[in-house]
Amino acid sequence: MSTSQDHAADCVSLRERKARQTRQALQDAALDLVSAGTLEGVTVAQIAERAEVSPRTFFNYFSSKEDAVVGLSAEAMNAEARRAVIASLPERSTPVEEVAYALRAVFSKIGGKPSNGRRLRHLMGQYPQLVNHRMEITRDVESDLVEAIAERLSARGMALGDEDSTRMLILVCKAALQHTYRTLQSDPSSYESEEAAEAVFADSVHLLRSVIERLS
Repeated sequence: MSTSQDHAADCVSLRERKARQTRQALQDAALDLVSAGTLEGVTVAQIAERAEVSPRTFFNYFSSKEDAVVGLSAEAMNAEARRAVIASLPERSTPVEEVAYALRAVFSKIGGKPSNGRRLRHLMGQYPQLVNHRMEITRDVESDLVEAIAERLSARGMALGDEDSTRMLILVCKAALQHTYRTLQSDPSSYESEEAAEAVFADSVHLLRSVIERLS
C-alpha cells in the first residue's frame, strides 16, 4: 500500500473512531438524563447539549431520543458487522439454536456499548415502550440477515436449501426473542442482571424447540 493509501486509511479510521465516540456520548447522555428524570420529559436538545454536540449532529446518528437511549446504530447493522458477529458464535446443536442465538447476538449489538447494558436493561424494565421500540427497529434488519445466517447454517452442515426456508426459520426463531422480552417485562428486575436475561433466553429457546418437536 502506498503512503497516500496509508494516509487515507488512517483518516477513515480516525473518522470512524470519532463517530463511535460521538454515538457513545449521545447514548451516555440519553441514559443519564432519562435515569435522572423521565423518558417523556427528556428532549433531543437536552441530550445533544449534555453530549456537547448540536441537535443537527444528534440526528446524524439517531432519529429519536428512544433510539439514543437504546443506542441504535446504523454501523452496528451493516452486513460486514453482522457476518463477523454470527461467525464468531459458539456452535450449537440444532438449526433452531443456531438461528436463535445468531439473532440475539446481532440484535444485542444494536444496543450500544456493553458497559451501558445494565442501565439500559433497567430502563427497558421501567419503560416497556423501549422494548417495543427496539423490536420495531430490529425488523428493519431481519430480511438482511437471511444470507449471513444461510452461510452459517451451510458451514455447520445444516443448510436448509433455499432462501424462503431460511427466512421462515428466522421468523420462527424470532419468537424466542419475543418470548424472552415478554417474560422479562413481567419481572422488570430481571433486566438488571445479564445472567438472568441469558437464563430466560435459554429457557425460551428450549421452549421453542419443545413446541416445534411436539408439532412434528
